Amino acid sequence: AIMAILRTTLPGCDDGPWRQALKTLLPGDKEEKKKIIDHVEKISLARKCSFISAATDIFSAKVSGTFKRTQITQGRKVLSTLYSLSKFVEREQSVSAVISSAGNMLPQQYLLEKRAVIDNDGGKLLNEDNDIRSVLQFLMDDVSDFLSTHFSSSGDANQTEEKGCTATLKAFIDYISLRETENFRSRKEENKNSITLTTIHQSKGLEWDVVFIVQANDSEIPLLHEYNGTVKEAGCTLEEERRLFYVAMTRARKKLYILHVTVDSHRQVADVYLLSLSSYSI
Repeated sequence: AIMAILRTTLPGCDDGPWRQALKTLLPGDKEEKKKIIDHVEKISLARKCSFISAATDIFSAKVSGTFKRTQITQGRKVLSTLYSLSKFVEREQSVSAVISSAGNMLPQQYLLEKRAVIDNDGGKLLNEDNDIRSVLQFLMDDVSDFLSTHFSSSGDANQTEEKGCTATLKAFIDYISLRETENFRSRKEENKNSITLTTIHQSKGLEWDVVFIVQANDSEIPLLHEYNGTVKEAGCTLEEERRLFYVAMTRARKKLYILHVTVDSHRQVADVYLLSLSSYSI
């Protein structure tokens, strides 16, 4: 989100960063934000103009037939804040100061102080080391590394025709984007022989040579029931389970393994669908 906000300060910024910035900075829940973003995009397409042009027109109006007065006011404040940041970039020489200002705009500023290798749910991200730096510290260290490797001590960073640090900020964003692209390719190559963990719902449309369906026990897979595992044979829930189990089984191109617990503390039994497959060779 902070990179999207930084991108909006650059000349010729496309619709993507503006969309992400508004989505981040607008108050309200996800559904409310989505409705606002979708409406701005609709107006943008209808008028054949940029996303930010449509947003500016919408939030500059005193009244709207689509949004509440408070939403118009909030949208106007967000755009005003983003425009102020752009002006700040034009006169400020320090990229670090710009990043700090952009970070202060985030509604969830505490996220910048969280460890960068920890996700929002508190879990440790895969393929990451035990780095204790926060997100903000990572960004600041990235700025230092970038300046030390791309600009000499003679002040090349400031020897541009553009005012402020616009040129330096653009170079920094391009540097980060290129690095992340290379990191993604590297991780993809390193993990090409790794396994994929997914849910049945998320696997729709995907295929693998070998698929394992684990813990195919009654009331566990494909659906975990809330009412003591009770499912009526004629009920719609059972039909839904059959469709989901079919989706899971057909993700396999070559081999399919269906695993279930035979004995544990709860004396689980195999899924009802395995019983109907007993006469087939899996």
